Parts: sequence; structure tokens; C-alpha cells
Amino acid sequence: MTKKYRPYFTLPELEVISIGLKTVTPVHVDLIRYLDKYISDIKSGLRQENHTLLPSMEQKLGFTEPKNDLGYSIESLIQTYNSSGFTLLNPAQIVLVQEYRYENDLMSSQEEIEYEKSMGINFSS
Repeated sequence: MTKKYRPYFTLPELEVISIGLKTVTPVHVDLIRYLDKYISDIKSGLRQENHTLLPSMEQKLGFTEPKNDLGYSIESLIQTYNSSGFTLLNPAQIVLVQEYRYENDLMSSQEEIEYEKSMGINFSS
């Protein structure tokens, strides 16, 4: 009998784990396949979340900034992006930076159009 346990990870955390596994020697091919399929199922809507964390009371009242899913300071990610672009950021960090830049009107018009297309948003008729 094999016992299994279910941890709760966000999609960006799962992507970071998958990327990390691909750099480990020996490569865990079966685990990578399983995890990549799991990520694909989440992105395509075939899997739903098991748990959703609600904002803390401090966050609801606006006393603290909500932390992103990976615990990165958006300020430090933006500094890294401003100094070296996306070259030093992992995929999960890039997603956070792009979202922040879009929401705070820090993208050029062309970047906004490309970002909206990548998110499936189309404002043209």
C-alpha cells in the first residue's frame, strides 16, 4: 500500500517546481511528465483549485500589501527588471512583473496589446 499526500501549490509555484526538476540530475522524467500534465490541465480549465486563501484582515483594510503567491517583493522584481530586463527572472517572476506593469500603466502601447493578446483579451471589434 502506498500512502499519498496532497500539498497546496499555486500555479506559479508548480511551474517553478517543474522548471527546477528539469535542472536536477538525475532527471525525474516521470515526475516532470506528471507535473507538466497537471499544469497543463490547470491552464486549460480541466482542474479546479482545491483551496483559495482569503486576504487577511490587514489586507482587507488596506494596511498591508497582499503578498504574491511566491512571496517575492514586487519592488525587488521591478528593480531587477529595470536593471536587466527579463534575463534574471524566472517564468513565475516574469508573470508577476508583466501583470504589475500592465496594471500600473508601465507598458508601451505595443506591449499592452501583446500582453492583452497573451491573456486572451481582445478589445478590437
